[in-house]
Amino acid sequence: MPQHRLQIADVASGRNRKFNIQDPRLLPLLALLPLLTFTHTIARGKGPGVEVRVTSPHDVETDPGMIVTGAFLVRNDTGREREFVDILQIPHGWRPVTTHGDPFVLDDGAEAVRTVALHVPSAAGAGEYGISYTIRDRRDYGITDSDTFTVRVRPVVALKLMPEDAPESVVAGDVIEIVMRLINRGNVTRTIALEASIRQHWPLRIDPEKQRLAPGESTVVNVTVETDEHIARDTRCRPTVKATTGRIIATSAEESVSVRIVPRPPERIDPYRRIDSRIKIVAVGGDRGEGMQAELSGGGYLDADGERRLDFFFRAPDISDQRYGRRDEYRMSYSDSAVTAHIGDRSYSLSDLTERHRYGRGVELNLHPGEVFATGAHFVRTRWGEPREKQSGVYGEAQMNDWFRLRGNVLWKEREKENHIYSLQSRITVHEAFNLGLEYGYSNTRGAGNDTAYRMDFSGRAWERVRYSVLKIRAEPGYAGYYSDADSLSGRIFFPLTDGVRGSFSYREYARNLDRDTELRSAERTRHYGTGLNCRLPTRTNISLDYHRRCTRDVLPDPRYDYMTDVVGLGVRQRIGWASLSLRTERGEHRDRLNNSTRRGLERYRLSASFRPSSRQRYGAYYNFGHSYFRTAEPARTRSAGASGSWDITRTLTAGLRYSKSGLESETLPTGRWSGSLSYSLPNGHRLSARGSWSRRRGRDSSSYAYASYTVPFGIPVGRDQDIGRIKGAIYDAETYEPLPRVRVWLNEHTAVTDDDGEFDFPALEPGTHLLRINRHDVGLDRVTVDRTPINVEVQPGRTEYVDVPVVKSAEISGRVAVFGFDNGNNYLDYRDINDFRDNNLKLSGDGNGLVQVGALAGILIELRNGTEVFRQMTGSGGAFVFKELRPGRWTLRMYGNDNLPDHYYPEQEEYVLKLDPGDMSHVLIRVLPRERRIRIIDEGEVE
Repeated sequence: MPQHRLQIADVASGRNRKFNIQDPRLLPLLALLPLLTFTHTIARGKGPGVEVRVTSPHDVETDPGMIVTGAFLVRNDTGREREFVDILQIPHGWRPVTTHGDPFVLDDGAEAVRTVALHVPSAAGAGEYGISYTIRDRRDYGITDSDTFTVRVRPVVALKLMPEDAPESVVAGDVIEIVMRLINRGNVTRTIALEASIRQHWPLRIDPEKQRLAPGESTVVNVTVETDEHIARDTRCRPTVKATTGRIIATSAEESVSVRIVPRPPERIDPYRRIDSRIKIVAVGGDRGEGMQAELSGGGYLDADGERRLDFFFRAPDISDQRYGRRDEYRMSYSDSAVTAHIGDRSYSLSDLTERHRYGRGVELNLHPGEVFATGAHFVRTRWGEPREKQSGVYGEAQMNDWFRLRGNVLWKEREKENHIYSLQSRITVHEAFNLGLEYGYSNTRGAGNDTAYRMDFSGRAWERVRYSVLKIRAEPGYAGYYSDADSLSGRIFFPLTDGVRGSFSYREYARNLDRDTELRSAERTRHYGTGLNCRLPTRTNISLDYHRRCTRDVLPDPRYDYMTDVVGLGVRQRIGWASLSLRTERGEHRDRLNNSTRRGLERYRLSASFRPSSRQRYGAYYNFGHSYFRTAEPARTRSAGASGSWDITRTLTAGLRYSKSGLESETLPTGRWSGSLSYSLPNGHRLSARGSWSRRRGRDSSSYAYASYTVPFGIPVGRDQDIGRIKGAIYDAETYEPLPRVRVWLNEHTAVTDDDGEFDFPALEPGTHLLRINRHDVGLDRVTVDRTPINVEVQPGRTEYVDVPVVKSAEISGRVAVFGFDNGNNYLDYRDINDFRDNNLKLSGDGNGLVQVGALAGILIELRNGTEVFRQMTGSGGAFVFKELRPGRWTLRMYGNDNLPDHYYPEQEEYVLKLDPGDMSHVLIRVLPRERRIRIIDEGEVE
């Protein structure tokens, strides 16, 4: 029987292979041949004589602004040669990169691969888009077929903030008004949250706080800042606006503007240099009686250079036995670059181991002629407490080098016994990671012997974010310095775990009565351990978790106490707009080791809230309840609550009210107390204040107290000030030189009006920078100053500055952004594209070079600048823009936002330079032109 063989062309290898038809491995393939032939016939018969099918992936994913490609196989099965044309249907605003619409010829049974390349617009919205490719006979429209593939555009969120209008400088106390524009540069509609911030704590408002924008849409953002009128020197304010989207597709944009704040000068210039002072009269009254008191205080520099300073305070008589009364005090201080001196009632110190704070009446002198050496001495006698004490101290200090400082101290103290105390201090600072302080003290007490003490503190920062500190102090029982008969060690470390989580650990031990003297009440030994975590969340939430153990015992033979407490605490603080809420809860256990008893389930809770609905109102409230279990054998339940409010009723009148109540569950301690305050500032700077309180305890009579004060500020002259300047000037028409009378002129907060000759005069001014402004309505609605206002004028001491303000007619620039296309049938804007950019009221017009104006562009940023001023504007419907009230001169006009142009189009000019004369009205046509593109398609290989 003959062998039947099947010869099949191997397309991949280019060779013919022979197979044995009786090979059993080929039987399944032979059985499928009729079915495959039938299936191919159906596919080939997809269209009436012509077939189109996608050979590239059916789904393509891309970002906006990219180019995507697709391939379609076209086959002619009409029985004869045909001439076909292709039609590409694409989404609105998309642009083809390859050329389509040109006829092409296919023989009968021939196949061709047609490539499609598309540019996805930068503003294309996220989603799925169908790309349809149609082939039809150029004469017989019934011979046609088509196929599609899908382009998935990924969502992109992009925001842009840009300032449109902001002042360069304002006078302290004025309102800063800033205009910014927010643009959605992404391809999805988003709700955008806006917030503004400044470093200073000034009232700040932003409008809107939330805005929903479609792709390419923009909105105006207004920011206002109320500056502080009491600024004493030039300050820079940088309002910052931040725009953020949601957390699913999150992005943000931030922009800030720098504004100079010029101090507001006093209304009246004083020719004398003075020390700011005040007299205060106080009256108090209540259940303990009444009394009156007077104060004289002040401080300031004695010279114009600010090197010699004098401060003083005097108050008498002593009415400290009254609830709101104070002690009588008298003190004065003087300082300059080489000397510091104090006399009177104050706190005097020498060092940590000798004397830290000793309040009394005394005198002190410190000499520091340079940075290398310093010395000083003081003498003080206490005024209160028995027995009275006298102290005399002397020190000498030397800076040995950049990292080592050495100091010696000697203190004579007389209180019942005479004590001599000596100490030696050193400070080593190598880096912020290493700061070591050491002090060793020795005391000699007449009739009682000698003893010593030492102190060591060690702190620094490691790995930039880890902070630590250690303090060790030990003073023997006979040591006569600030510390005595005590031993303590404390340390703390802070370390970050992540950007928002911080941990800490602390340890402290303390001992008193080191020799365990039984004549003393106790010999306390305390140890405290603590650790905690603090977490800051993006939702403006702060969470803290901590654990503390405190062990306290008396080590005398007959101990008075021995207990241990364990406490776990959890705190949550949340800011919600103008409100802040805080919750703190603690659970603990108290063990009394003397009685062998344990109290479990002890708890304490604290809830507090603060509200600030406006800059003039502040409210707060708190509520505490639970056990008080520290240092107590029988923890008792306590409860307390309170609320407060304060109001700035006007700029000169403020009021406050507070209520508190504690110990609600006790029979003898509950106390309810009301207190209030009122303060009023008079126009002349005087101030009247009053406050009072009323309280009542259960089973007792109520008590009340009142306080009132009247304050008169004044200045004590210490020398004549020659540093006063003057500004004179004139306002006139720059073309006719005619003066402009009755024009209001402001210099910071000073005001003047031009006379019949157009002149103004500010005769007495503080040296420094002043802002000169004029009322634009007084010079005419169609007029502007030649120079930009406000004008910065530097006032020099003892000199007169002359400022002329010429005024001219204002100019105007208007224009339009227009799209042009080819009118020869090969333009890249077909009839659908023209409708996308076309203004219905626009008549098509040619330029004689084969271009026709087919539309206009809205939402294009136009910038106009002249070197000192910058104006920005977005084109409106019809692509129009206009800039009014411009100063004559050279202006540069520039268009931004090429991403919003039709693809493959470009502006004819990058910028336009315009020379404006007074009264000119100039019009600019910004032409957007198509790029001429030549595309070469290279076809290689065959498809069979």
